[in-house]
Amino acid sequence: MLAPGERDKLLRVAPRLSALLCCALCTSACGDAGPSFVRAARPLAGADRSCTLVPDGPVLPEGTGDLGRLHCWGDGDTRARPRPEVSPELLRELAVGNPSCAVQESSGRLVCWGANESGQLGDGTRETRLRATRVTDVGVPLRRPRVARFGERGFACAIDDEGGLRCWGAGERGQLGDGVRRDRLVPELVRPFEAEGEAPVPIAGESLALGAAHACALLDGNAGLVCWGANDQGQLGDGTFTDREVPTRVRLPGLDDAGRLVPAEGGVAPVEVYAVALGRAHSCAVVGRPADGRPAPGGVLCWGDDGLGQLGDGTPGPPERSPRFVRGLEVGGELGAAALELRLALGQDHGCVTAARGGTDAAAELWCWGASAAQQTGLALGAPPPTGAVRVAVPNGLGVRGAPSLGRSHGCVVLEGIDDEGAFLPGGERRFGCWGGN
Repeated sequence: MLAPGERDKLLRVAPRLSALLCCALCTSACGDAGPSFVRAARPLAGADRSCTLVPDGPVLPEGTGDLGRLHCWGDGDTRARPRPEVSPELLRELAVGNPSCAVQESSGRLVCWGANESGQLGDGTRETRLRATRVTDVGVPLRRPRVARFGERGFACAIDDEGGLRCWGAGERGQLGDGVRRDRLVPELVRPFEAEGEAPVPIAGESLALGAAHACALLDGNAGLVCWGANDQGQLGDGTFTDREVPTRVRLPGLDDAGRLVPAEGGVAPVEVYAVALGRAHSCAVVGRPADGRPAPGGVLCWGDDGLGQLGDGTPGPPERSPRFVRGLEVGGELGAAALELRLALGQDHGCVTAARGGTDAAAELWCWGASAAQQTGLALGAPPPTGAVRVAVPNGLGVRGAPSLGRSHGCVVLEGIDDEGAFLPGGERRFGCWGGN
């Protein structure tokens, strides 16, 4: 529990964060008499709101993953909510955006809520829903939803229990991946990747990421990275500015012995992709050397819109159709070589990674790049825009655990107490740290 004045102290020791909220969610926000702190799942940032799932008890039940009642704050479309509000339904597998979706614990059904002008709720209508509504039954359960966050017209995707990837909502840019360019009011299967003369390769839905009007995912067996949808900024990474209504392969570069990017030809294997994340009109991936025995990936490649420095490769510039390294996060660079794990997230026009150097028991560092007008990269107001990834300060005595989550111009991470060596304290309380636009 926070001692009196502790929150103010934490704010003072983090001058680079514009709106640091360092607290565990307390039940007093939901009407209880006094504050009692709960162990919440990690916060998820939508475009201009944030949400989390909070369990009924003080700890997450074993084996349940993220399970709890929905708490959200920020832009609620009808009014701003500076404090969390709670839903009565137990939910899991939460995704926050346009729309927001989760799996109902009581029924096992996927539900969505919010705006629906593009059919993004998947209920067969275009009617806005202020309460969760069930996605149309497709004969097989849907899980692990992914949702658009930054476009005016929303869409969503989920994995079915037979391994198929299904999408619905806005489709005018080909972002549903079903071979047509029109809205879908109910889930439709995304086509597998098909190269001329080759058998179709299924998409690994667990790796799926959505942008404003494009999507990317790994192929099964880590057989490459594919993207589809809008490509006016080169965000599909296929070397063109042409929209695609079916998955197309990203032209990944190779790495020479010095860790420099080279064309993946002449026997040079492309980089190996570990994770992908999408912003409004740019894309990034955590990569490493193929089969080089590294314990984990090290390096981030980005491509697409770079008008606000989203690619982190030096200075803002024209769109880039081909991947390039974020400065400071190169394979073979100081951080890339030392980090055992990089966890990536993209906001509308910025990106962040948490970089763990000492294993799961050690706190991670937080690094960000891209647009910074709202201090979403952790820089003070008036500071020059970052030319690459910069380290974001966190309050003394606390360390970052797990992956970041980014919205339009804000971000959130889980913070936990650490000792002088940077290791997490046993049984330490977890708190949210949020920064940027408020």
